[in-house]
Amino acid sequence: MRRENRTSCDLTQGYPYPLEDETWVTRYQENRLVALIKDYQCVYVYWEISEERQRLLNEHFCCEIGNLPLFLRVYDVTALYFNGYNAHRYWEISIPWEADNWYIHGLEPGRNYFVDLGTKTIHGRFFTVLRSNLVELPPQPSGEGLDPSVRFACVKPSDGISSIAHDRLSHPPATASWLDLFNGYSLTTHMQKGES
Repeated sequence: MRRENRTSCDLTQGYPYPLEDETWVTRYQENRLVALIKDYQCVYVYWEISEERQRLLNEHFCCEIGNLPLFLRVYDVTALYFNGYNAHRYWEISIPWEADNWYIHGLEPGRNYFVDLGTKTIHGRFFTVLRSNLVELPPQPSGEGLDPSVRFACVKPSDGISSIAHDRLSHPPATASWLDLFNGYSLTTHMQKGES
């Protein structure tokens, strides 16, 4: 029996419906910068600048925006009402214009951050193009594989543990009066002998 070499185009022959173009839509013509928490020290950001805003930036700076430097500016705004200028600290990350997403590493756990996407004027001032949502990083876990809410303490034998245990065993906790009436599903009324 002879085996035929078939290409992917040959596989669609005889298919009753035309195959649709399954490309993903990557541009929605929205101006947005979205920040997502990856872990307690890293934030992932992605953005889109609409063609209209790009045109406005070209006119404002009198050049193609692709010729301008592009930065992500990260603001630490923990416990602040941020007005754009009063961050505890900020730093900038130089990125290429072709990028539309970035991972920001080395953040401090338990802090709040905003991220701006922008460029610099000829005088060196930062010009914000987009601002992200606020991200609140979780605190750093206290140990590998441990629930961060579980805390351990060193207990010395001299702390009277044996006397505490003895007191608990010799004085059992009182039971609630309703406990005798609880059958596992609901409370029942206490029935006397002879009642039906």
